[in-house]
Amino acid sequence: METVRALRTDHSHLFPGSRLGPADPATPAEIPAAGEVVVLFSDGSSAEAELSPQDSGPLLRVQAYRTAAGTPIAQKSWRLQVEDRHLKVLGPAA
Repeated sequence: METVRALRTDHSHLFPGSRLGPADPATPAEIPAAGEVVVLFSDGSSAEAELSPQDSGPLLRVQAYRTAAGTPIAQKSWRLQVEDRHLKVLGPAA
C-alpha cells in the first residue's frame, strides 16, 4: 500500500476538531507516521509540514503560508489523533 505524502483538509486553515486525510480519498493509502508532507487546504492554498511521532500521538509542524484570500497563517505545531484513515487535530502543541 502506498504512503500518503499529501494531506487534504476541508478548511482553509487547521483548528481543533478539523481533520486531515489522503489527498485522493479514492486511492488506498496509509497516513505516514513520520516525515515531510504537504497540507492541501480547501481554498487551493498549501503548506509544507512535518509529521513526527510523540508519546501522546502524532505532531504536525506546519510551515507559515497564506490562504487564497491572502490571510497570513503563522507556523504552528498541532497535536493529532489517528482516526481510521484520517488525522484529527486535537489542539496546538505546547
